[in-house]
Amino acid sequence: MSKNEQKIHYILYARKSSEDERRQVQSIENQIQIMLDKAKALKLHIVDVLQESKSARKPGRPVFNEMMERIKRGEADGILTWHANRLSRNPLDAGNVQWALQNGTIRSIMTNDREYLPEDNSLMLGMECSMSEQYSKDLSKTVNRGLLRKAKEGWLPNLPPTGYINDKVNKIIINDPERFHLVRKIWDLML
Repeated sequence: MSKNEQKIHYILYARKSSEDERRQVQSIENQIQIMLDKAKALKLHIVDVLQESKSARKPGRPVFNEMMERIKRGEADGILTWHANRLSRNPLDAGNVQWALQNGTIRSIMTNDREYLPEDNSLMLGMECSMSEQYSKDLSKTVNRGLLRKAKEGWLPNLPPTGYINDKVNKIIINDPERFHLVRKIWDLML
């Protein structure tokens, strides 16, 4: 039986950025469930499920690196993931994934809406990885611009100090009715 006829062994990889944990559209659990359902429907063989809560903007994610090492060792030859942007938002990791796919070390990358194969034109995966990287850069610029604007308007551009809360209606910081008196007492005792 040739390698192409053998069943592909997938690692399911789910990731969310720790930086945008509260606003993440697809939680790790949701990504995993959707992809497990897809694997069941397509009768895919999953050897492991890996989860990571780390931004993919910079190389060096431990779980991602572990997955790639396991693939190089032959423990798996496919990746099952929600979207290509879960794999990379930087050119180094994107290049490693693309190279492993191109040389056949990875035989399949299955996402929720498509499959990437070694014999495919590598342009689509490259474009999706590049678009993910650019999205990350653009988002960073937008967030920094917003934080700078808030600071120039006299706002504290992050969470309010302990003992205070955000009044989202009036868009001001107010005393936290549950904690302010405790924080005040701590300061009084220290001074």
